[in-house]
This record gives sequence, C-alpha cells and structure tokens, in this order.
Amino acid sequence: MIPAKRANLRPQKTTIKVRDKRPSNVASLGRFLLNIPWENILSSLRYSDDKLTTFTEIINYGLNTIMPERSIEVSPNDRPWMTSHLKRLILQRQKAFALGNNFMFKLLRNKVNRERKRCRAISVFKASGPDELPNWVLKSFSDILAPAITDIFNASFRKCKPTVVNWIADFLRGRTQRVKINSVYSNFLQVPAGIPQGTKIGPWLFLAIINYLCITKSPTSNLWKFADDTSVSEVIPKDGVSSLPDKVDEVNKWSNDNKFQLNPGKCKELRINFTTQPFTEVPLNINGKPFEIVKSAKVLGMIVTNDLKWNKHKTATYLQEPLVETGLPPHFSMAIDKSTPHRDIDQAIILIIPSNGKRVAVPVDAPIVYHVSPDSGNVQSGNHDELAQQVVTVLSE
Repeated sequence: MIPAKRANLRPQKTTIKVRDKRPSNVASLGRFLLNIPWENILSSLRYSDDKLTTFTEIINYGLNTIMPERSIEVSPNDRPWMTSHLKRLILQRQKAFALGNNFMFKLLRNKVNRERKRCRAISVFKASGPDELPNWVLKSFSDILAPAITDIFNASFRKCKPTVVNWIADFLRGRTQRVKINSVYSNFLQVPAGIPQGTKIGPWLFLAIINYLCITKSPTSNLWKFADDTSVSEVIPKDGVSSLPDKVDEVNKWSNDNKFQLNPGKCKELRINFTTQPFTEVPLNINGKPFEIVKSAKVLGMIVTNDLKWNKHKTATYLQEPLVETGLPPHFSMAIDKSTPHRDIDQAIILIIPSNGKRVAVPVDAPIVYHVSPDSGNVQSGNHDELAQQVVTVLSE
C-alpha cells in the first residue's frame, strides 16, 4: 500500500536575528561610543529613568547603524553554540575527507576542533536584561561606559521612594543581640549602630553614603575611593606648602557629620621624596592622634614604597627561581650565539609578556654573562643564577 500523501519529516527551521560582530564592526562601535559626550548628555537630565532611556537609545542607535540585525534560519537540531562559520569548516573538512586529501583533512580537522572549543566556551544562557542591551557590549566597552553607568546608578539613589526608605529603616531599627558561652546566654542588648553582617543591603547602603565623600578640589591633590578604602594624595611643588592636613580635617568632619568613626590606628602616611632638600614635616592627625609614617603601603593589592621600587613584590626572588624543565628563569627566552674570545656579549634577554591572548617578545638587555678572562684570555661563562640577577638589575633600573 502506498500512502496518498507522504509526510514531510524534515525538521522545520527557526528564524533568529543576529548581528555581524566581525572585529572591524566591533571596533567601529567602540569608536562611536568613545566619541559620545556622556557627561554632557547625562548631566542635562535629572531623573535616573530619563538617563537610562537616553543611554539605551544611544547604544541601540550605534548597534543598529554599524551592525544592524539580520534574520537567519537555524535547524532545531543545532547546538545552541553552533555558528555558521563552524558549519562551513565542518563542510570543508568533510569534502576533504571525501576527496581523499589527507593533508587538508587533518588541517581542517584541527581548525574545527579549535573553533568548536571556542564556541562552546561562550555562554548562551546570559540573556539581555530588561533594557535589551547585549551583555557583550557592556563587557567589551566597560571602560568607556563605566562613567555613564555610574551616573545613572547614583541618580537612582536620589529617587529612592519613601516606602523603600521606611522599609530599610524598619529593618535596621530595634535590633538586639546576645552572647552565648557554652550553654550560658547573656541578656539581649540593643544594637544602636551598624548593619547586620552577611546581608546584601549592607555594602549597598555603605556605597550610597560613601559616594558623597569629597574634598575641596585642588590641582595638586586627589581623592580615590574603592569600597571602604579611601586614599588622599598631594603633590607639593618646590618651596610649596602642604594642604594635606586640611584635606584630612575635611574627611574627618564629613565622617563625624555622617555618624562614621575613623580609626587613626589604620591611617598611614607615605612620603615620596627624591629631592636633595629636606622634607618639611607637616604632622597629620585625627583628633590629636598622629598618623603612622610608613615606608610602604598596600593600595588595592599593590605595594607602593617610598622609593617606588618593586622589591616588596618579591620580583627578584621570583625571577631567580629557575624552571624545573629548563633550569632558566621563568618567562624569559635567550638567543645564544657561539662564544668567541673576541666577543664579550653573546646573550640577549627577551621578556615574554602575555597580551590579549598572545605572547609578545620585548627585548630588555644583553648582559655580559660570557666574558673573556683578563688573565688567561679564555672565554668564561656564568650560570642561570647570575643571569637572573642581571635581569632583576635591568628591570629595577
């Protein structure tokens, strides 16, 4: 028996919209966003909703102009990470296999494997938010868009609804705590200050308050804030007078006005002076308690010393430790020529720096490791420890 109509068993394709994200288009979008005067545009708007709408419209205009959406058909059997480029590579690989071209088959097979790993590493589950802005745009151009997003975020604080303020106040009021030692409990006592640890609202409220900490603007002083770390710096010109005590008083006054309590024991003073003239000491203190003068301080994980050297980072020790496989210092490659009595430099040190997923070779120096003995006239060689020490010396200089 033959059916009157053969069923169409081919899977129906789905139409999706994509953008052409070739490197040249992404670079053009970056230049477009870089030339937008974000500060002037957003400062003219008052409310956070208007700022966010304008911010979204500008980015979408750049996306639709430089890389407009286009519709493509995909098979429901395709993996979510499958791309048209990977499909073309697979088709070329299969053609090479069918023609018996073993060399091209192996070459295309390796390309397919690399491309498949790259595609599978891309998360397909991070959808756009309610603003419909692609996550890759915010991530790729975070350094350009960060000031604008910060402005929108700060503006949202100023438009906080009274019901939200009352809810937060009710959460913080009337909190009590007690102490337990073995099976003995103390009486409950009121907690008149602070925020319960481990809550997500704690850092949020702290950032909302610390955002308004500022000092009088000056061409010689700057203020940096990162979470609960605040640093004030000043460049004192020749024969100038320091105004840093006034800046410290401003920070102290702001803290007292906002019910913050500074800890003078954690406040440090670092002086950097390369001139031959003696430094005019200006004592810094909070409520009569002087700052400790230190030779080095850690700022966001980086150790800054008063001589601006890197010895505190254990760079010298790291470079002197040879690799087990080669016996040579790590991250360095040496081009070695044949040693001859009339040459005293025959090793060039090249610093291998990872940059954008590639290894970039930077020539540093050609130290004298092989040298001619003044007594015998023979060529004498050094070891990798001497080479590492010379590398450290070159980098320090």
